[in-house]
Amino acid sequence: MSATLIVAGADSRSLHRPSVCLGAQRWTIEARKVVKLETKGGPLEVMDFHLKRAETLSDGSPLLDAKGEAVVSRAHYIYWWIGPDATTPRDEEKVWTEVWSSILKGRRERWAYPSVMVRVTDRGREDAQKRAYKFVTEFAPGFQKSLGAINREGALPLKAME
Repeated sequence: MSATLIVAGADSRSLHRPSVCLGAQRWTIEARKVVKLETKGGPLEVMDFHLKRAETLSDGSPLLDAKGEAVVSRAHYIYWWIGPDATTPRDEEKVWTEVWSSILKGRRERWAYPSVMVRVTDRGREDAQKRAYKFVTEFAPGFQKSLGAINREGALPLKAME
């Protein structure tokens, strides 16, 4: 399992939809669904991509197993957007919230998105999915203020990072 937290830079265009990078890494999104998870800080909606990728060798040819069949990897990629006043799993909602904030409040907001990727193993998709959801429900309240996270002693305020 891998987890990341990507925070926008001063330029609001520094963040893009995760599907852009996943496609560049040759992942195909087989399915996507919004999932509501219960955390100790309250409900949290996340996006769950079901991913698939045909593995290749360094020369680009397909990687084959002992039976001569193509090796296919599967994974779950779970993410959501966190803004100053909103949280959403939907890319379009994040964009519209950001645009309306710029128009109505005259400010550019800095957004972030946490993500968790877990590979599907022989134990199956459901087991991988449960592990990823459990990770999110346990750790999101530790860093997301709308779920109860508090400022940490010694943490840099957002303005100090600009």
